[in-house]
Amino acid sequence: MARSNAPFSAWSVDQISRLPFGDVNRVVELGPGPGIALAHMLTTFPEAQVWGIDISPEMLAQSRRHNVDAIQAGRLTLLQGDVATLSGLAPVDL
Repeated sequence: MARSNAPFSAWSVDQISRLPFGDVNRVVELGPGPGIALAHMLTTFPEAQVWGIDISPEMLAQSRRHNVDAIQAGRLTLLQGDVATLSGLAPVDL
């Protein structure tokens, strides 16, 4: 299913990048699943620190495999949790 959502994920991130946010330095995705949209965010916002928060360890494992370079570069952090996990990351830009 995630692969079939890949075009929508890319389109969504592209549309978000066109909004007048100003500098986007801190990005969080809730429920990133296998990490496809995270990869698009990392490319679209190359200066941003990105976090993915998912309740599922299986989805986090897929996100790790899909985005290993960004994790090793220190640009992506994956956390297991729910929306309450955001309180430790605030403020975020997107």
